[in-house]
Amino acid sequence: PGVSMLTARAWFGAAAVAGKIVAVGGCGSNDTALASAEVFDPATRAWTAATSSMATPRMYHAVAALGALVYAAGGCKDRKCGSVSDPILSSVEAYDVARGEDASFTFLRLCDTLMEEGNFAEFAKFVRNMSAGAAGGSE
Repeated sequence: PGVSMLTARAWFGAAAVAGKIVAVGGCGSNDTALASAEVFDPATRAWTAATSSMATPRMYHAVAALGALVYAAGGCKDRKCGSVSDPILSSVEAYDVARGEDASFTFLRLCDTLMEEGNFAEFAKFVRNMSAGAAGGSE
C-alpha cells in the first residue's frame, strides 16, 4: 500500500532531488493555497514536514529540480487563477535540499520579477544559468 502525505494537497508541484521527493505548495483541504512542503524518503517510506515554508502560498505552479535546489515558479494563490482577483504570480522561490538532513531546509525568495505572466522563458534561462554557476536578480 501507498504512504499518505502529511497534508492533503491538490495542484501541487513535486520534484525528485537527492534521492527524495519534495512536494511543494498546492491547494489544501480548506480550498486555499499552501506554502508548506514535505519530503518523501523512499529509504524510510515516510513523509517529513519541512520546517520552512515558501514566502508565497501557491498552487498551479511549475516545479523544477537542479542540483540540490527545487524551484517553485509562478502559479496562483487562489483557484480563480489568472482572474483580476487572483493574478498569476511572477515570483520564484528555491528550496535548498542540501542544507538539511531531516527536511529542515530553507526556502529562498529569488526574485518577484523573474517571470512575466504566462512567460516561462526567463525562468528556463535562469535555471540554465544556475547550472553554469551564475545567477542574478534582486529582492
